[in-house]
Amino acid sequence: NDMDDTISKIRDSVKYVRGSPKRLHAFKECVKAMGLDEKKGLNYDVPTRWN
Repeated sequence: NDMDDTISKIRDSVKYVRGSPKRLHAFKECVKAMGLDEKKGLNYDVPTRWN
């Protein structure tokens, strides 16, 4: 399923960025540069809360 593959890639990306303080800092700088709310952060989804 394409949706499952996409969600899996997003989860892997979040894990990758959160896995290093330097990568997380770079991500937050990109978020700020785009004018987005950097306080939201990166969160894993909770499948049981999707209903």
